[in-house]
Amino acid sequence: QALLNVPDNAALRAEMGGAFADLGDYPAAEEWYVGAVSSAPEELDFHFMLVHFYLDHLYRVQDGGLPAAQTLLALAPDDARAHDLVGWAYHLSGQHDQGLAALHRALARDPDLASAHLHLGSLYATLNQPDLARYHLQRAIDLDSEGYYRERAELILLNVE
Repeated sequence: QALLNVPDNAALRAEMGGAFADLGDYPAAEEWYVGAVSSAPEELDFHFMLVHFYLDHLYRVQDGGLPAAQTLLALAPDDARAHDLVGWAYHLSGQHDQGLAALHRALARDPDLASAHLHLGSLYATLNQPDLARYHLQRAIDLDSEGYYRERAELILLNVE
């Protein structure tokens, strides 16, 4: 009913995207998140939501997530979180060198960004560089004392040899 009254409401579109993602209907979720970005292209929060949707669900990372992350970065070139997401998208797409470069740019902008340390630690674990993996994973744990990044870093750290 709300959409009938205000069909271009970006926040409502994003809420619908989240609801469909929670139901596991990723094609519908993507449609709603893309609609949110289209309704408010200048609002970075909706771009972040779209990129997180793709990457957090490992859904269409290469042909959806990476382009969405690159668009976000073009809109916010000084935002460490945008560099982090581009780096993570590159890594998930198997483009590790580009991922490393973007993640290092993220940490140059914000050395205390827990997500970038988690992603960099994960990438170094994939590249079989255990010392660098351990350093960044431990840093993510230290920076995120109770949250999501701490939990993920602890799990990955268990498998770093």
